[in-house]
Amino acid sequence: MDTSPNHLQKGIWIASYPKSGNTWVPIFIHNLLREVRGHAAGPQDINRLNRHTIWEIDTAPYQALLGRHPMDCTPEEIARTRPEVQRLLSEARSKPFFLKTHASFARVKGYPTINLDMTLAAIYIVRNPLDVAISYSHHSSQDIDHIIAQMANPAMRSQGTERHVSEFMGS
Repeated sequence: MDTSPNHLQKGIWIASYPKSGNTWVPIFIHNLLREVRGHAAGPQDINRLNRHTIWEIDTAPYQALLGRHPMDCTPEEIARTRPEVQRLLSEARSKPFFLKTHASFARVKGYPTINLDMTLAAIYIVRNPLDVAISYSHHSSQDIDHIIAQMANPAMRSQGTERHVSEFMGS
């Protein structure tokens, strides 16, 4: 298999801070692609609205590479594995695809949060931080002052769960 950077560069990132529109943009893309293909008539299948977009934080590929559940791994092990997971996601596809992320474009524990070797392009969604704070506060059922402090924290990261690995978001 050809693993030159041009062969791997299929990932189109849809990146934003949480509650900035990262769920709505993939739905827009889905509908746009339906329209372009002439399939806009008829009811939408809500379970297929994100079929053109994937999260790179799902635990399954991390678990396959690490040999254990990511919740049992250190932040450094997750950071080291992330670029490889992204490379494998790109290798598994023959055409460009969309990846949804809240990760900051940074290095964590010396490892990149975004693998540029598999990156074709990026769509960066920006929303007024005042609106983000209100939406994030309502979404997480947390006090708005707590959310504002989180958003200002340069070391901010999401918590890992059974289904998703942690993401470094920064401020």
